[in-house]
Amino acid sequence: IKGGLDKENKKKNMTEVPILGQIAAVSVGILEKEVILDLDYSQDSKADVDLNVVMTSDKEFIEIQGTGERKSFSQKELEEMIKTASDGIDEILDRQMEEFS
Repeated sequence: IKGGLDKENKKKNMTEVPILGQIAAVSVGILEKEVILDLDYSQDSKADVDLNVVMTSDKEFIEIQGTGERKSFSQKELEEMIKTASDGIDEILDRQMEEFS
């Protein structure tokens, strides 16, 4: 998207790109009592808990959606999943910035 906006800006001589910030999303889950980032299909289909997290580059949440697929989960487990997701999103956002710098 940013590349397309950059081209339009050049064509129309705009002074700034109308992007407010970055966003990224990951899935995280609990499988065999272990928190796992970015579950693949085989892991996701066996996970006890599945959580999707979307965040901005300002560390704000856009979405948190989770389900105890096979069992319920504790607040401590939720906090660990959110921390793991946040760390993964930070890595994605860093890579996005490297790509567009």
